[in-house]
Amino acid sequence: MNNYLNLLIGLAMGLNLIALGSSRLPSLIRAVSAQGMVLGLMPLLLEQQADWQVLLVVVATMVGKGFVIPWLLRRAMRAANIERELDPLIGFVPSLLLGAGGTIAAVALARSLPLLAEHAGTLLVPGGARLRPDRLHSPDRPGEGDRAGLRLPDPGKRHLPIWP
Repeated sequence: MNNYLNLLIGLAMGLNLIALGSSRLPSLIRAVSAQGMVLGLMPLLLEQQADWQVLLVVVATMVGKGFVIPWLLRRAMRAANIERELDPLIGFVPSLLLGAGGTIAAVALARSLPLLAEHAGTLLVPGGARLRPDRLHSPDRPGEGDRAGLRLPDPGKRHLPIWP
């Protein structure tokens, strides 16, 4: 299961780089659509038993992100006569270099985090861009970091902050 999960996360990261390097809006929509479908398969690999609720989430996510949203975006492009060529702010090569550098930095940072044993061999943490250090632990939200797969210090003890 870890190998398939890492493969899906690696595909999603690769599709991010393809999206960064695309100069046409329809190809960007296709790349993000494919990424949504790849990420839609993840609940099947994360759950131990795939019941009807998990399958419903997978199908709804894949249909929504893979077909409905791209269709709506293409329809809006036609209706508003939007240009198909993109003019990047910093250029395609610097965008790709920054994206690759951010991916490498995320993987390197994730190796130094104190992860739970079941998350140590996966790309879940570096692939999850929504992990914010200010949300790992606070007195009013105990145990929120446990859902992120991190081992957190005891909330009753006083610790030095990692981030200012």
